Amino acid sequence: MKRRRRQSRAKGPAAPGTTRRSRLALLLFMALLLVSGAATLFLLAVRRPQPVWVVSAEFAGPWRGVLAAADDAPDWPVIELHEEAFESGSARQHYGLLVTAESTVGSNGNDEPHPLVVHHHLARRAAPDGTIALALDPWLVFRRHTTEQLTYAALGGDQQPAPPERGGVLLLPGSDQRALRAWTAQLLQEAPGRFSDDIERWDAVRDRLTRGGRFQRGALTYGWEDIWPRLFGPEPAWIYAPLSRVQELPGDRTSVLEADRFPIPDHWNEYGVQARILWAKPFGMQRLRSGSRSDQDLARASEWLRSAEVQTAIAAGLRWVPAHGQARPVNPLAAAARRTWFGSSYVWEDTTRETGK
Repeated sequence: MKRRRRQSRAKGPAAPGTTRRSRLALLLFMALLLVSGAATLFLLAVRRPQPVWVVSAEFAGPWRGVLAAADDAPDWPVIELHEEAFESGSARQHYGLLVTAESTVGSNGNDEPHPLVVHHHLARRAAPDGTIALALDPWLVFRRHTTEQLTYAALGGDQQPAPPERGGVLLLPGSDQRALRAWTAQLLQEAPGRFSDDIERWDAVRDRLTRGGRFQRGALTYGWEDIWPRLFGPEPAWIYAPLSRVQELPGDRTSVLEADRFPIPDHWNEYGVQARILWAKPFGMQRLRSGSRSDQDLARASEWLRSAEVQTAIAAGLRWVPAHGQARPVNPLAAAARRTWFGSSYVWEDTTRETGK
């Protein structure tokens, strides 16, 4: 009898307090699992590189405008870059495309330390490492419709300046060091795409550039704002300038201007142009698994940038020349600059970071 009572006592229901404690412990354990899983997913999301546009500050406004106007633009945040040093701290947390006018590819043609980077056949060849040329700001010779095209004979060499033929004046905003370097580079281009490797000669030619009557009197004191009245004055005048500078003028001014390439020697069978180039450079690719969703997102963004429609919008926002052959220039001056760009065999950039006035 005693054995039966013990057995029946063992089969009886558990005490109510014990059941509640067991359920509470189970719920607490499940809650801890959920919290732990959420924390793990959060940490993975934070540590996983995120796609971004990294855009040099001067281009950030127009870039946001292009993204806002395009329905199919990659929906990535824009990081504004105030110094060209993104490949450090925050770069490890992101991948995407760096949009900058700092030179990323090319060579100076003779491996010497002058400040030029030369790109051969850029209009027809893709840049290495996935870098994309988006738009260009070329230097051209601007003149009024009624003024004859500038000739090479009128330029003179780096030793003996010659005044322009049939009167007129070559204009130089000499207070801008970039304009001085642009002229110096043209005078020291010894063969198509090859520049003097004598650094002392570069300094000497730049220093005596304004001597001998090649440019207007007092050229070193002129800024860009001082040049325009002379360009539209009564005498024939020519100005070697970046397209973007001229595009700042009112439409009634630009409509009476022609844009020509810089004159070259008669025996040259090819020419190049100096230009500032807007690049899109992929970064963070080494952290992406090939074929992954992130890798595909980056590839789609690059293809989006290569389209004629997108490059038309980018160049229009900057009033530059689109790099794509089928893109539409923003106005007749840009169309003339585009023809010069696609007729050139090479393009060079001045990589000096010094700013002009």
